[in-house]
Amino acid sequence: RCPSRQDGGTPAPTAKVKCVSTSTGFARYSRTGACNRSERVDRRAGARGGSCVVGDRGPGGGVVYYSARRAAPWGRYLEAAPKTWNPPAGDLNVIWCPNVVDSIPGTQATAIGSGRANTAAMLAVCSTEAAAVASAYRGGGLSDWFLPSKDELRALFLRQKLVGGFQLHGYWSSSEGSPNEAWIQDFYADYTPALSDKSYANFVRPIRAF
Repeated sequence: RCPSRQDGGTPAPTAKVKCVSTSTGFARYSRTGACNRSERVDRRAGARGGSCVVGDRGPGGGVVYYSARRAAPWGRYLEAAPKTWNPPAGDLNVIWCPNVVDSIPGTQATAIGSGRANTAAMLAVCSTEAAAVASAYRGGGLSDWFLPSKDELRALFLRQKLVGGFQLHGYWSSSEGSPNEAWIQDFYADYTPALSDKSYANFVRPIRAF
């Protein structure tokens, strides 16, 4: 469930109404103050079971940066840890895994919804570094944070201004590309994801799905 509009962001004007599709459950804010015939008005605050819209505060105190058009087995929303998640330094700069030469089974998935399983597979081999850093975060008192998959990280890059606080550098995904490489997303230009040597330090931003 989505508690509230993200603090520090631009709040929705009072004229906005949250509209939810009656067929898919996808939520949006209406700037006209009215919903379509195929939608219902959702006046509930997220803390009382309201739906989430991209930009809302998530249950873990982060920012909802992705909303699926339909509910999926992994959930519906992706929430990124806020820029203040690791004070005072911010995002941590670490290598992917202490084992930088062997392929890790179960880490090759790249799609949205696969980051949690990738991270679990990493943790079976990597007791420190990127996956351990992400999964150790306890924002909102929750213990289900993880390292995003390649596509989850790309979606985060596309919403980086909404979330805030990113370094102009590469960020790790939990998606392995080869025995000694994993996928990263550079945040200093609109580059597509690329492979990086696992022994090279890149930044980490935890996310969670719900």
